[in-house]
Amino acid sequence: MSRYREISWSLLFIGVLCTIGCNVGTQVEVVDLNKALDALTTVLDETDSQNGGETSAAGDGIAAVAAHEEDAAKQKEFLTRYAAKLNAMNLTQSPIGVTMNSDGSIEGFTDANKNMVKDASDKKLFTVQIDAEQNRLIASDTNNYHRDHAYRPRMGGLFTGYMLGSMLGRQNSFYSSQPRPKFDSMKMSPKNYHSSAVSAARSKARTTSSRSARSRSGSRGFSFGK
Repeated sequence: MSRYREISWSLLFIGVLCTIGCNVGTQVEVVDLNKALDALTTVLDETDSQNGGETSAAGDGIAAVAAHEEDAAKQKEFLTRYAAKLNAMNLTQSPIGVTMNSDGSIEGFTDANKNMVKDASDKKLFTVQIDAEQNRLIASDTNNYHRDHAYRPRMGGLFTGYMLGSMLGRQNSFYSSQPRPKFDSMKMSPKNYHSSAVSAARSKARTTSSRSARSRSGSRGFSFGK
């Protein structure tokens, strides 16, 4: 009878671990950086189209726009549209909010209450930075994956020029007294990286959860009497 109880409790404990570990996969949030960049460029193009499709003069580039005073209304419009596009694509189980940081990066974060403000309980999901030297946008996540997307500094519309210029202006100001990010040394992830990234995150989460469960159980045995 004692041996039967030991086996029963052991099986129960293993079942609890499996429930915790096996269900973790559905809770893992790994943003597809390709889609994050696609959403960004789509919003820029759509906004330019809705504003009449005006294009910047041939001699204008984002460096010139970067020197202009920021337009809070344009920035808010962009961030609102970008968040809506990301959420329409269902990139994560939770709503996504976006903000522009002082270093010129655009940050995506979990936004449970949909207030477009990164609260204490919200978690960073990804950032998009501008690499002006190579005319590209670089998206990075918290697992050190990176993807890039070329932009059009001269051929883009006025809104595109403004937003890219705003990112560059902030970046220039933020890094005026400190080293800039070394974009050249960032290794871009393969285009089809996302499926393997999700698998790796789930495996890591299961391992962490199982270890946590074993730690909570302590070193107590499974025998509860005869």
